[in-house]
Amino acid sequence: MLYGYRPVQAAADAAIDTAYLYPRLEQFFKEGDQIIAETGTVSMGLGMAHLPKQARFYNQTLWGSIGWATPAALGAALANPQQRTVLLTGEGSHQLTVQEIGQFHRYHQTPIIFVINNNGYLIERILCKDPMIAYNDLCQWNYTLLPEAFGISDWLVAKVETNAELDEALAMAQTATTGVYIEIVTAVMATPALAANLAAQLNSARGIPVHVMAVED
Repeated sequence: MLYGYRPVQAAADAAIDTAYLYPRLEQFFKEGDQIIAETGTVSMGLGMAHLPKQARFYNQTLWGSIGWATPAALGAALANPQQRTVLLTGEGSHQLTVQEIGQFHRYHQTPIIFVINNNGYLIERILCKDPMIAYNDLCQWNYTLLPEAFGISDWLVAKVETNAELDEALAMAQTATTGVYIEIVTAVMATPALAANLAAQLNSARGIPVHVMAVED
C-alpha cells in the first residue's frame, strides 16, 4: 500500500474540507517533527500521510482517551525541546485538557497547535444512530482568545475558514519563532476518508444509518 496524499487543487475562497486539509497538513510537516494527533477523526485524517525523514507520529488509540493529545504534546516538547512539536486536535478533545496551553508558556515551549473545529464530537456523530443528538454538541469557545487567557501574549494566533486563509496561516506558522495556535473551521460532518470508510462499514454492519459515505482515496 502506498502512503501519502495526492496534491489537491481547490478554490481559494472555498470552505475548508478534509480533502484539502489533510494533504496540506502533510505538506506542512518538516523533517524531525514530532507530531501528536488526537484520538478520533484527526488521527484518521493523518493515518495515510507520508511523513518526512525522522519525523515521529504519536497517537493513542488503545483506550480511546479523548483529551490525551494536548498534554501529550507538552510532554513531547519538554522531552525533546530541540524538535518542532506539532499538535493536531479536535476542539472537543481539546476542551478537556486545554489548560496545558498555559504550561507550554510556563516552560518556554513554542508548539504549533492546530484545533480543528467542526462544532461537536465528529467521531461520535458518524458512528451513532442520531448524529445530531445533544450529547454530541459542544459549547463553542472563542478558541483564538485562549492563549491570551492563559497568559500568552506573543504567539501567532489565527482562525481560518477558507483554503486561502489556511494556506496563509500555514505559511506564517512555517517560519514562526514563537508558539502558534490556529483554529481550523470545517463543516459539522466534514470527515476524512479513512474515518468515513470505517463508519460506513461499521454502521452498515450494525444496521444503523450511514451518515457519511465511503470515500475512495
